[in-house]
Amino acid sequence: MQNDMSDRLVELIRQGKKEFTKSDITYIETYLADYLIANGVIVPPCKVGDEIWVVETEDGEAVDITCYMFLAKSKGCIIATSWINDYDLDETLEYHINETQDNQETDLVVYPEEYCFATEEQAKQKLKEMRGENE
Repeated sequence: MQNDMSDRLVELIRQGKKEFTKSDITYIETYLADYLIANGVIVPPCKVGDEIWVVETEDGEAVDITCYMFLAKSKGCIIATSWINDYDLDETLEYHINETQDNQETDLVVYPEEYCFATEEQAKQKLKEMRGENE
């Protein structure tokens, strides 16, 4: 799987080549990043398995923040799971596979990206902002 993704990225880079001069380095970096994103490369806010902090809402009102395990990002949404015991990523995925096979259900959550943060401090700040609290 890793080699397939790497091969696909190399293919996209080769397809996106243009004639550049040495003075075009910044342009090349921006062009290449834009080109890869336009061709479906997804850049998540963190690594799969990292903790993320989410501002929880109820009836449109910000109520609290909760910590989850990051799984994926798609179309402006973050897909995550609650922490299960002290499981690492592999154990968590195995748990979800078994739950899906045994019960046809699993406990994944999906939130708009703008409610998800890499740190607890960022989530707390957003919670205060959404509640209209000023420091």
